[in-house]
Amino acid sequence: MGKSARKHDEPHSDSNESRHLRRNLRALRSILDPESYALLAQVTPSDCLELLATPSGLPTARWKGALLYSAHEPYRDAARLIEREIEAGARTCVFHHFGLGYHLQAFLARYPDRIAVVVEPDIPLFLEALKARDLTELLESGRLHLVLGADPDVLPVLLDSLHATHLSVVRIRALAAKDRDAFDRLDLVLQTYLSRREINRNTLARFGRLWIRNLFRNLPLVAVARGTQELQGRFAGTPALLLAAGPSLDEVLPHLPRLAERAVVIAVDTSLRAALKAGVVPDFVVVVDPQYWNSRHLDGCGTGEPVLISESSTYPSVFRLLGGPLLLCASLFPLGMDVERIVGPKGRLGAGGSVATTAWDFARVIGCRPIYLAGLDLGMPDLKTHFSGGFFEERTHTLATRLAPAEGMGYHALRDGAPFPEANNEGGETLTDHRLIIYKWWFENQMKLHPEAQTFTLSPRGLRIEGIPLRSWRELAAGAVIRPEVDARLRALREAPSRPPAAGEPPLPPPLSRYLERLSGELEGIHSASLRARELVERLQGARPREEERSQLVGELEEIDRTLRESSSREIAGFLLQGAAEEILDRRGGEKGNPLADSARLYAELSESAAYHLALTRRALERGGARPVKIP
Repeated sequence: MGKSARKHDEPHSDSNESRHLRRNLRALRSILDPESYALLAQVTPSDCLELLATPSGLPTARWKGALLYSAHEPYRDAARLIEREIEAGARTCVFHHFGLGYHLQAFLARYPDRIAVVVEPDIPLFLEALKARDLTELLESGRLHLVLGADPDVLPVLLDSLHATHLSVVRIRALAAKDRDAFDRLDLVLQTYLSRREINRNTLARFGRLWIRNLFRNLPLVAVARGTQELQGRFAGTPALLLAAGPSLDEVLPHLPRLAERAVVIAVDTSLRAALKAGVVPDFVVVVDPQYWNSRHLDGCGTGEPVLISESSTYPSVFRLLGGPLLLCASLFPLGMDVERIVGPKGRLGAGGSVATTAWDFARVIGCRPIYLAGLDLGMPDLKTHFSGGFFEERTHTLATRLAPAEGMGYHALRDGAPFPEANNEGGETLTDHRLIIYKWWFENQMKLHPEAQTFTLSPRGLRIEGIPLRSWRELAAGAVIRPEVDARLRALREAPSRPPAAGEPPLPPPLSRYLERLSGELEGIHSASLRARELVERLQGARPREEERSQLVGELEEIDRTLRESSSREIAGFLLQGAAEEILDRRGGEKGNPLADSARLYAELSESAAYHLALTRRALERGGARPVKIP
């Protein structure tokens, strides 16, 4: 370790302990949120950390009988650990336990452009470390993030805010051996987080353009539709029954008419048909999928009675198939957010990647307590993927041939997800896959964030979700009949207009038309600028230009970059670039690649994205009765 790291280490004494603790706490006050800092003041240091002098002059420590670092050269020991454990491409490193901080100092010294995240579940142990050494230089580095005393489930929120790519995990062997359960939990959280990031990236690549196209097509509807925020708390204390489309829904459907008398019934798009066949019209139907094939679940289900809860990028035909009252939730995309700033907010609902996650959050927001989940298996009990008679099951029978039977399609649906067993609600195991595990993690995290939203599952063979205990449908069936009260609360909602007139497509409101006109001009500017930037990069890539010419090219590129950064529509045009940008960042973490080639690719994709948005903007203006105006 360099002299600057050694200079604060002094012979161990009570006075030094107090001085170190005071200085370190003062440094922590500037980097921790008030709640975390207050937590430190409520805890007393542990007595199980034994500090030991070493020939190097730096203290080491023994914890529960095991040395955390070398008894001779603790910093050199930590530096070797960093050299051995950090993957070449890692941009962010997660450390489990703070120890005495040597491994953190070694990491930040070796990798000056990277970020360290420390998960420290043992606050008394952390306070002992603060007494052992002056760590102000480390704590005030600006590259250290602390998660103190919290469940590791909060870690993904922090990693998202840091735009963390290519994670590496470092363990102090002695701590890992003595705290195995905590390490296993952290590993599971990180594995789930990385799987979710990969799924999100693939989802954007697959559906990004479709989301944008649907949103533009739905603009007349978005302009007049009311928002889910109108119902916030409307059903406080009222039980809810959420119908997902898993195999265990079959066990609840025979009792559904009786249960519907005692709860607000919320169906997802894939379970609506099953509810109707059971003789129950749900109070709400949640649909947020942008795909055409998903809209086919609603064929023949347009009773006009359920309140549709949807999002502005849902496939347009959904709004025709379900002709009843409509409430939109807030968009998750830059374009939708801009539009809602003009036409009015809609009300945010959680999005965990599944329509069932949005439906649960809707039940929470409107105040339902408790929330019963039916058909939320997050797995394949009895090797089934959905309830009997669903659209996709019927479609496999329709498409089946003698050489490609329906059973073969079902086998591929199971096998292609690489299933594996996980604990279920009745103590056995159910097959699941990595995609469904993401939803399990989402629900478990929500249970910690919203402990007041009491939730139960009615699926014995569904995956066990921490915080969502198993209950029998009989518990809900034994409750009070509240159907007249629920219908009375919904009557005003069903009678109020929530859609544009049915005859023809209405003109866009003037403020929205003016916004699209401005957007059209800005997108045209982004398109032209990114094409020019790509041309300049290609000239820099080609025959080596003279120094004067090179300076001129770089100067023009810097001016283009400044213009792009200052554009108010940069996030809209750049929305479709997220996957490419993350891919480049991940690869650069491994210190590979050609920066000019990466720049050329990003400029090319930006120009293509701007052109795609521009064409849709102009088409929306023409449909809305306006002419696009080019803004200088």
